[in-house]
Amino acid sequence: MKKTPAIDIPFDWSASDAMTEAERHAAAMADPDARPITAEEWAAAPRRPRISIIRRALRLSQDEFAARFHIPVGTLRDWEQGRKEPDAAARAYLRVIAREPETVRRALEPLPRPERGEPGRRAVSYGLAPTTKPPCPFPSTGPLAVSPKGTLASGFRRRSAYEAPRKVPSTSSG
Repeated sequence: MKKTPAIDIPFDWSASDAMTEAERHAAAMADPDARPITAEEWAAAPRRPRISIIRRALRLSQDEFAARFHIPVGTLRDWEQGRKEPDAAARAYLRVIAREPETVRRALEPLPRPERGEPGRRAVSYGLAPTTKPPCPFPSTGPLAVSPKGTLASGFRRRSAYEAPRKVPSTSSG
């Protein structure tokens, strides 16, 4: 396959060389296609995380970055190539990765599996001492205490969050 030779278009720089710096600036400001961005326009421009810059600053390949921070490789490539934009949650996640990559890496490490005879994972994930149990979300006393029949001490039967509570009919006739 033959390459097309590069065409050298001569340009006369003498007109530009004859202009002063102020004249060049005025000519640039007069051209609507080459006008520089003002400070107000920079401030109003949306901030987008540059994923490739974050990744290269960490000296990771796309595959390594994706594996370390649990991001699908295809999604990472789409973000870097501009085919897709990260949503708000992903932008926040990328900002945290950019500022504290080691903290994110440690947070994403799997928890050590308990060996036989040791307390379960839940005690480890709650950060409790091995001999304690996680706190029970249901109290054993008070108006929200649950009886063995499944009724609350207040006389209401426990229902789902989407149902209104109903009074449980009394079994004693009196």
